[in-house]
Amino acid sequence: MLRSSIERLCPGAHATRLVQMCPTRWVQRHDSVIVFIELLKAVIDCLETISEWRDRDSSSGASQLLSSVMQSQFLVSIHVVAKIFAVNIGLCRFLQKENVDLLEALNCADSVLAIVQEMRENADSVFAQLFATVAALCSDIDVELVKPRVTKRQTCRNNFPAETPEEYFRAAVFIPFADSFCVQLQDRLLKHRNVLSNFMCLLPDNLSVSLGKPTADQLTAVQRLAETYAVDVQCSSDVVAAELHLWYRQVAALEKPPKNAVDGFVLCNGDLLPSIKKLLQVMATLPVTGRLKMQDWN
Repeated sequence: MLRSSIERLCPGAHATRLVQMCPTRWVQRHDSVIVFIELLKAVIDCLETISEWRDRDSSSGASQLLSSVMQSQFLVSIHVVAKIFAVNIGLCRFLQKENVDLLEALNCADSVLAIVQEMRENADSVFAQLFATVAALCSDIDVELVKPRVTKRQTCRNNFPAETPEEYFRAAVFIPFADSFCVQLQDRLLKHRNVLSNFMCLLPDNLSVSLGKPTADQLTAVQRLAETYAVDVQCSSDVVAAELHLWYRQVAALEKPPKNAVDGFVLCNGDLLPSIKKLLQVMATLPVTGRLKMQDWN
């Protein structure tokens, strides 16, 4: 039934079926929301047809689903989720790569966070465009876009006083979801920047490359690493600091300095700089998707 509705109402759709909302694979969760919106009219048509079947179980289930889908709150919420998920889907796909390291993951997360925060700061204009899209959809499927009834005492739903539906849903749905998304992203990914801070001394910045030697802070950082990973490095902090000086001179002579731990590990001579080689290996293998598992944001 759904395939028939898609062929008739959404002939140009890229998807031909709905995607299951997997609780662990985030890319599929993002795709499931985006595909659902793309096929929404076909889904509604399919549910309307099934709700008229003589099979009581099928018709009753379809009627309940249809009633939920044809609610203002649901339609606004699913579009808000899709709007922000569209920004984050690239990060989710990136985190599934086998060769991604913690530095690259944090840089990508920084970019996603900046975009969502900008959307949050410009909530009035961003949500106005989104609400216009939802309003056009509601007009097309004969759904009245209204705000829920507001009472003086309410504990089961948001009870924001608002003059218009747009004002209500912006305050009750869009802003809280954007804020929650940013908090979760910072908590799950960006707070681990402290773990990475000492390792950054292994990847010389432009100033260090031009000077050909590490700064005092970079030397202190590598000595901390030598103490933390003493079992792996198995040498004194002074030896590691001396190796860092040699490593910076080698990097300064390269045409393209390493941008991440994997590049640095490949370029580093393990016979000459065994401690730096080992620390780069540790940095490259710092877990991203396992240790920094993202939880449910919606």
